[in-house]
Amino acid sequence: MSIAVSVQVKPSRLLRALFGLLLLVVALLPLWLMLAQDRAGARQWDGALACGLWLACIAAWFQARGLWLVRELEFTRDGQLFLHGLRDGRQKVVILPGSTIWSWCLVLRLQCVTLEGQMAATRLVVVAMPDSVSAEQMRALQVACRWQQARHIDAGVQKNL
Repeated sequence: MSIAVSVQVKPSRLLRALFGLLLLVVALLPLWLMLAQDRAGARQWDGALACGLWLACIAAWFQARGLWLVRELEFTRDGQLFLHGLRDGRQKVVILPGSTIWSWCLVLRLQCVTLEGQMAATRLVVVAMPDSVSAEQMRALQVACRWQQARHIDAGVQKNL
């Protein structure tokens, strides 16, 4: 059996909105705590807590920048998986264990493979939700990912990861 699929995964607006809402809640939490307590009895560490949470929000936003990029996944007929949209153009990748394949959400943990067939240090996450691909592309992507995972697990490729 061979599966050939090429899917362009756009950034999910729903995921971006939920992530932004979460960051907003975390950023406003220290302010709410400072206003909720007695003004005369303000603790010394409130300012440090606020700064720490704000820095964590900024770091989380910069860490999640990769989720907002358009990616193209290509499954070839011979069972190889390629990712387009990286700096190197077309890069061969494998699906790592721990990837989530649900009917409404795909969270693919991918690791790049070098030209020599060795696992590279580069790992990334591609998230596909219903608003980032069409329904028929989502189904084709799910089938191809499940087939790819089963094929690699049966072949023992992922035992060393």
